[in-house]
Amino acid sequence: MTAIQIMQHTKDLAPLDKIEAVFGRVAFRLPKASNTCSGVPLMKLVSQVTREFGEAVETVADALEDDRFTKAEAASCLKETQDLIKVAVQLEGYLAHCLEER
Repeated sequence: MTAIQIMQHTKDLAPLDKIEAVFGRVAFRLPKASNTCSGVPLMKLVSQVTREFGEAVETVADALEDDRFTKAEAASCLKETQDLIKVAVQLEGYLAHCLEER
């Protein structure tokens, strides 16, 4: 059995997450697009991107407030940036699906 088969069988992606972390990457599941595109899911995704962007900016601003940028602050900023990227990619996937549907 390969590692991929084991992860598919067990539904445990922790090993994949660990590999991603070793290489400074982050993996996430893409959302399943609905059969039809509508404004409601699109606006929900846009609001999530907006919220995550605000949280990322706020985290950076808090980190820079004392003119020092610690490793802990960098880690916190990185996490918020990864959260922003995650929802932005979900939005991108939804829009690409809508483009294909048309």
